Amino acid sequence: MAKRRTLKAVSAAASAGAALAGALAAGRDPSAQAEALPPAAAALRGAVSADGSAPELLEPLETLLACAEKLPALLPPPPLPEPLPRSLDSLRRALSLLADLASGRGRSGAAGQIGAIAAAEARELRLARRAAESDPAGFVENLKFSNIYSGLEDCFFRAEEEAGRLARHV
Repeated sequence: MAKRRTLKAVSAAASAGAALAGALAAGRDPSAQAEALPPAAAALRGAVSADGSAPELLEPLETLLACAEKLPALLPPPPLPEPLPRSLDSLRRALSLLADLASGRGRSGAAGQIGAIAAAEARELRLARRAAESDPAGFVENLKFSNIYSGLEDCFFRAEEEAGRLARHV
């Protein structure tokens, strides 16, 4: 069982990621939310390293935050083309559920909900990535979107992985 400090750090880090995804999905300036990620990741690293009972809680969430931190620089200016707003909002929902799970406010089945969100969005992002990669017009732009879709897909996989690990510690 992870210590309370570790679970609070996981919850805070997931909440910071959710805030960033929400700002990006809504087309708002994500500067403040992006600036909150490195301190949240540092607090997470500190809490997990001090808690010998839950070292596996660090890697998936830390990787997810690093990936999310790059998104504002990769995304085009608003309005974002589909499926990006929907996927970013789904990432916000998944990370909010993850934060609730870590804080003890999560409903039973939160890890399963995160898994379902991740699976549905990964499928949509794979389709969008394939469409971008197969379109010969606008190669550079399509390559950029392919990278964005791939990065978002990785965020969902990491959220699902973290939820599974976290479910064993709460």
